[in-house]
Order: sequence, then structure tokens, then C-alpha cells
Amino acid sequence: MKKVMLSLFTFTLVFVHAQKTSFKKKPTLAIHLVLNDFNTADLIKKNSLGSVLNNKDWSRIKDMDAGFALQYLQGITNGIDLAARMDITYLDYLFKNRPPLGTDNPLLETDFSAHAKLLPDNYLVSPYVACGVGISKYTSYWGLYMPLGAGLQISLGPAEVYFFTDFQYRVPLTSNVNNHFNYSIGFGAPIGGRNNDKSTPVSPF
Repeated sequence: MKKVMLSLFTFTLVFVHAQKTSFKKKPTLAIHLVLNDFNTADLIKKNSLGSVLNNKDWSRIKDMDAGFALQYLQGITNGIDLAARMDITYLDYLFKNRPPLGTDNPLLETDFSAHAKLLPDNYLVSPYVACGVGISKYTSYWGLYMPLGAGLQISLGPAEVYFFTDFQYRVPLTSNVNNHFNYSIGFGAPIGGRNNDKSTPVSPF
């Protein structure tokens, strides 16, 4: 019991210290490997999430479309980062109301979002949720979408380098955009000055 109370007391001290100290993310540039999954989202829409899970009817990695993304992040508080991201993927777009074009073309997706983190950047692992708005272009078709997602930010040491895993569901806001899942992993590093605190990241466990 004493060990449990001591652990809770230590965690409380660390949490209070984090709130009093600025751990806002410095301007950070990240590059991501991206996988776009239109088929699973389309099956869920036509059937149901339960049906897809029960039948294990989701897409495999080989069936997804791979691409790259460049992302800029900057903290506005200890717990909230603003992010701007641009994805490029070559694919035969799965439109909602018209057949595919039959050839691969670049899909450009640019979005602006806010990341609400459970823990500040001095922690080793920080889960986050994200929401924003984006614009896409495929050949001559333009559209708007809303990226809704969650992810993990993992600190790789006191140099403020991060590993990201990100999961998004991109909700169409216009008819030229189809709903799809977007999965990515990436690395980010600061492009400006470092935080004053250079201590080893704190484990949340």
C-alpha cells in the first residue's frame, strides 16, 4: 500500500511540475509514410462496421495505396499542438458517384488540425486526438474533407525528436471526396530552438 501511495504522490508531483513548466512544442517538421484505405471505409458504409469485423473483411496492407506526407507542428499550449500537413499518393481514386479513371494519378491532400495531447512533451509517450479541415485535389477534381483521428507521440530522447503513429478517418464535406482511412508513421525533429528543459522524457507508467 505504501508503494502505491508513494507512486501516486510521485506522479502527482511530476504532473503539477509539468503544468507549471512550459513544454510547448517548438516548430517541428515531420515526414510520414502514408497508407490510404478506401476499400474498408467503403465496405463499412455499404454494410456495417460489425459486418466488416466479423467477416475480417478489411483491407490488407498490399491492397492499400502508399504515399508520403510532410507535416509542420507547433505547440500553442502544453497540451495542444497545431499541425499543417500535405499528403501525396499515386492511386486510381475511388469516387463515390462515378467509376475510377483507370489510371494512377497524384492525390494531393492538405489539412490543418489541432492535436489535443493527454500528456505534454516531456513525457515519453503521449496519446492525442485530432480534428481539422482539409482540401484535396485529384486531376481536375477539388474537394473538402474533415480529418478525425488519434495517435501516439513517442519521444526519442532529450533532443526533442519524435516518432508518430497516426490513424485518421477522412470525412467528405463535398461530393468529389470519398470517405477513407489514412494510416501513417513518421519522424519529426525541431527546426527552431530547443526547449529550456533538456531532461530525459518522463515515462507515464
